Amino acid sequence: EEQGPGTNIITVHVSDNGSPPLSDTKSFAVFVNEVNSPPVLASIANKILNQGTTLTLTATATDPDVPANRLMF
Repeated sequence: EEQGPGTNIITVHVSDNGSPPLSDTKSFAVFVNEVNSPPVLASIANKILNQGTTLTLTATATDPDVPANRLMF
């Protein structure tokens, strides 16, 4: 991900050992697409509460993308 997205030009050179030696060179483009990896939600422990009460907890998550995407809960 740190290398993408982007376009890279690759050049390939080939030569033989004939007499005289001959060679050829070709270039081509490689297009690298960004891949969106899913965020990882930290484990949340089981909760027990009485009916009519409010459950309050703090959830945390990380995004493995580089750069990380903004996370929303």
